[in-house]
Amino acid sequence: MERSLVRAATALVVGALALYGCSGAGTNGVPAAGAPSQAIRTQSGTATTNVAGQYVGTVVDSASGSGSATASLAQYAAAVGGDLAFTYGSTTIDAQVGAEIANTNSLPGTIVAGSRPCSFSVSATYDSSKHKLAGSYQAFSGCRGETGSFTLKEQCYYVRNRGGNDATKPDTPGLKPCGK
Repeated sequence: MERSLVRAATALVVGALALYGCSGAGTNGVPAAGAPSQAIRTQSGTATTNVAGQYVGTVVDSASGSGSATASLAQYAAAVGGDLAFTYGSTTIDAQVGAEIANTNSLPGTIVAGSRPCSFSVSATYDSSKHKLAGSYQAFSGCRGETGSFTLKEQCYYVRNRGGNDATKPDTPGLKPCGK
């Protein structure tokens, strides 16, 4: 069960990163997942993609098998974090994820899951044209040898505040702000 939790957490880490979860509705307090791309500027002036939002998708874990996943991700500049939930049959594993946008669509990070924490390294890519976050994870502490992959589809995005101005996202066909 710990492996399933770690596996699920790792899958969502790729899909999300570690700051804090945003509001939404989903299983075990984890909002449904989704988030579109919106270029913003980091402190260094480089553009980053907006991945903040709610996501839903699938996960395949070496210990737990196939399951479903949800993520709710928040973002500040290039830092991303949030809550993940991995469901395998009747078992749901809650996890936290943190990452940094390395370039406009690459998200390396860490997922932590379980009561005996298992930590996973995650590598994900966000496809802004399809609003999909896909990646893989591998345990590095607490759960030996566990690996997995995930694919998450953005359901809605969180509007971000840029320096006091309400950051609205340009039209994204099929994608709306969360809560609207």
